[in-house]
Amino acid sequence: MGLRTAHFALTFVSLVGTARVHAADAPPPPVAPRASSKSADRATAERLRARAEAGDAVAARELSDWHWELAHEFQDHDANLAAWAKWWTRGAELGDVVAQSQLARSLRDGEFLPQDLAAAERWEKLALRSLPTLAAAGDVSAQIEWAIRLQEGDGVAKDVSGAKAWRQRAAGRATPMQLLDLWISVGFLSEDSTERSEVAPWLRSAAQRGHPQAQWWLAHEFEKSREAFGWLTKAASQGHVAAMISLASYLRFGWGCSADQVESVRWTRSAAEAGDPRAQREFAKALSEGRGVAKDPGAATYWHRRATEGLAVRAAAGDWHAQADYGDALATGLGVVKSEADAVRWYRRAAWQGHPVTPLDLGLMYESGAGVPANDVLAYAWISIAGAEMEAIEPARVAALRARMSRAEIAEGQRLAARFRIIPERWWDPRRADAATRELGEIERSPRSSGTGFAITSTGYVVTSQHVVASASRVEVVTKDGTRVATVVRMDEANDIAVLKVEGSLPAIPVVSSKSVRLGATVGTVGYPNTTLQGRSPKLSKGEIGSLAGPGDDPRYFQISVAVQPGNSGGPLFDERGNVVGIVAAKLREEAARATSGSAPENVNYAIKSSFLLAFLESIPGLGDSLAPPVTDDAAPKFEDVVKTVEEACVLILVY
Repeated sequence: MGLRTAHFALTFVSLVGTARVHAADAPPPPVAPRASSKSADRATAERLRARAEAGDAVAARELSDWHWELAHEFQDHDANLAAWAKWWTRGAELGDVVAQSQLARSLRDGEFLPQDLAAAERWEKLALRSLPTLAAAGDVSAQIEWAIRLQEGDGVAKDVSGAKAWRQRAAGRATPMQLLDLWISVGFLSEDSTERSEVAPWLRSAAQRGHPQAQWWLAHEFEKSREAFGWLTKAASQGHVAAMISLASYLRFGWGCSADQVESVRWTRSAAEAGDPRAQREFAKALSEGRGVAKDPGAATYWHRRATEGLAVRAAAGDWHAQADYGDALATGLGVVKSEADAVRWYRRAAWQGHPVTPLDLGLMYESGAGVPANDVLAYAWISIAGAEMEAIEPARVAALRARMSRAEIAEGQRLAARFRIIPERWWDPRRADAATRELGEIERSPRSSGTGFAITSTGYVVTSQHVVASASRVEVVTKDGTRVATVVRMDEANDIAVLKVEGSLPAIPVVSSKSVRLGATVGTVGYPNTTLQGRSPKLSKGEIGSLAGPGDDPRYFQISVAVQPGNSGGPLFDERGNVVGIVAAKLREEAARATSGSAPENVNYAIKSSFLLAFLESIPGLGDSLAPPVTDDAAPKFEDVVKTVEEACVLILVY
């Protein structure tokens, strides 16, 4: 794949796929059933790291818990999740029985780590040899883990009464963190009032002993009350960001306290400055409205932008609240380029995880045709899934939808809604859904990558880079008139060229021979780089021909100073008249340049020459005769007019 050279390493420029409390008057609900100690400090972590590196198994497990907390708070999420997995696995390898047991369950279920049933079985056998003995010897963590396995009959005979006895035994000597783990292991999801009553004192004990996460959870047991307000105040004062956000809502709406807009915004700002994107978004709204703070549109724009960047990271990591909030941002254009089609995708992912409000959003998008083709049946289905409580948010639109639908259409919408099933994020794959799931909402995975293409005929032939569409199961082309499914007509792997075909007509740009292109000639490209962060509007880059040969003097390539980024691959390299003289293909990798020369490359990029494209097009019967005629006027048109023509012919390539 790509540029074949023994001396230069290149990376292709293609993008690899990178709460909301929707009703502003609702406090954010609990989102993750796992204990977290917000007060953990880096000095403690460094001490744990030193012990773990010296072979201390328990320190390795505790260090993994510390990284888990940071990942849970989405602080350097990917790096901390990788460190968590590393130290958790290391603890198991060093003989920590609890780590071995938990690692086995994670590998078996495919939660947080790739599923590996063989490895899971090995770790489980190893853990179960010692776990009961370690629990009997008084190890509290082992007692909690053993109780979980007995409660669920996980790898051992189910023994509910035995599990209860081990929990009681562990609670007597448990730390606040362990008490919270005990409560979560039983009380978080249990609908049994007796079981919840049994473990409730442990949550309160952990909160009373100063654990901020326990205080936050306890507040949710007494929602909107004075007691809840008190616990949130304690947790927020210790730096617990989620508690700050909840406390701001309590102060804004006077839940369990006197309403105080200034104090509410103060806590919102604290959470925003701590990096929480939901808080950043709320703070931006307060600045826009002048609510509890001086009105400042410029600062509001800044905080909206910061919020959107954070929401994109959380949404991609599977946080349903962030997916919904990011969808809102895309739908309104706050902090990001407006894209209703992208908003629909994020709403859909949140809805399939069980988010309570996004089904209504989807219903209204289908009802109005915003971001998707208008479809009353799908609109009615999604609104039905949202339920009567959500319908009350937009009663007039829902009533108008019902009024114009036939009985048969309503019945079909109800049929689809009745077969709706929540799909957890880790199972986000249309193959795991039944026929109704695929039918409802036109289920699809997010694109795994994207690139740029350009139309070369008015009949729908599009050129892009081969590496953009290689191994694709589905390719879509996004034009200004909508999205079309593309067929891969032919690919030239050696020269990194692919030709696609879509139905319908497209504005085309001419391709000319690159033989007359001179060193220093002005060239440009229009493309779709980093669409997740930069949006889907086309971006222009301009530069010069830096060399008539590519890496290792490869004659197939131009070296260009045109700035390119992930997502520009496959875009046209055009001259001052708007003729295509190359295809944007690759950039010099920084690490390769540093290894060779000791310095970073500065704008060293490559494009395959158009002469190789023309030769390839001759191999496709009839295509060469239908190419757009070259622009040969002696007087070059205005560059901005050239750019407009090229822009109309360029398309965004989505690869599934």
